[in-house]
Amino acid sequence: MKSQVEHYLPFDEILLPEPYRVIEIPSWEAIINPVVQGVITFYNHQHQTKETELTDEMVKALDNPELKTVHQVKQYAMTAFQEREKERKFQFDIFPYLLVFFANTTQTVINSDEEEAYFIAMTDNYKEDAEKAGISYDEFLQNSFGLTSKQEEELRERIHEYFVYKLIAIDRFGEEHGELDIDSYDAYIQEQVLLQGVDEIDLRERLPFNVFQDIYPEIVLTEELKNYFKEQIIFKIVSEA
Repeated sequence: MKSQVEHYLPFDEILLPEPYRVIEIPSWEAIINPVVQGVITFYNHQHQTKETELTDEMVKALDNPELKTVHQVKQYAMTAFQEREKERKFQFDIFPYLLVFFANTTQTVINSDEEEAYFIAMTDNYKEDAEKAGISYDEFLQNSFGLTSKQEEELRERIHEYFVYKLIAIDRFGEEHGELDIDSYDAYIQEQVLLQGVDEIDLRERLPFNVFQDIYPEIVLTEELKNYFKEQIIFKIVSEA
């Protein structure tokens, strides 16, 4: 008997509690002003001036084809901040919440031997990651989960969440895309070469086909979740929260 998913909730039936959907800020001026001041400082350094107010002429002098006015600089500052903070909100708040949510609500059939093998593989990976980072295994667990190696039961719970998530990813990918084959792998490699500018040979060595087959469904699911739930994130001025 292989581990498998029998049922999980669709994205649109998952209701995020408000704290996971809201990012509080002091004001938009507090976000924008440091960027504006940075542009003024850069301009003054480039032109040996002592300007204190940003003007459209100063922005044009920076010779950035996408920024011609003060309004565009401010809009860029807001947009960049929103995108960066939404990414952080998903990574550090929403995604951990979804892992627990799926683990608690998904109907699964679990093969204990498969899950134990997954636990061992994950802890081995954590030890390798700790070594690469030049820290102890306990430090890695503390930084990643707020746990120590002595808290094995709690660590098993966290890794169980990832195991269920993996099962969902495999099931969803199979339904929507079918099996991963060598053509899918080649297409992914070429996409990364074009988008990220990575070396193809190096990428193929770091991400061989068997590893790609193992992790790609999770990559796809995570991107789908991020794209869906980032749209629900709103920004609130602290005084309005």
